[in-house]
Amino acid sequence: MKKKKISAGDQIIAQTCYFSDIKGYKYKLYPDTCKHIRLMHPEIENPVTFIQKVFDKTFAIYESTKSREIYLYYNIKSKSLYRVVVANIINRVIKTAYISDKLKKGDLIWIDKSLLLH
Repeated sequence: MKKKKISAGDQIIAQTCYFSDIKGYKYKLYPDTCKHIRLMHPEIENPVTFIQKVFDKTFAIYESTKSREIYLYYNIKSKSLYRVVVANIINRVIKTAYISDKLKKGDLIWIDKSLLLH
């Protein structure tokens, strides 16, 4: 039987990871969510690294129009793309992450004004 090659992203799936946002709030990324991100968003090779980039250099935070408990954290990936992390602010859990070409509608919670000047 041939062994499947294990990537760094596959190894990460086995453990819960923790992140802090720009306000110091801590969020959990559960293995099942990490696996979901890898399966549903194959362009994200390593969800942990992706999420860390968003939290390290957040551009804006929006409140979801569907739930006041959900925040969308945006990081600028390129001129026309954003990295997005979706998190529940009540239970401090990351729900998903993806790449988007636009900011979703919702109330603006926070924005890095220094990035607007560039």
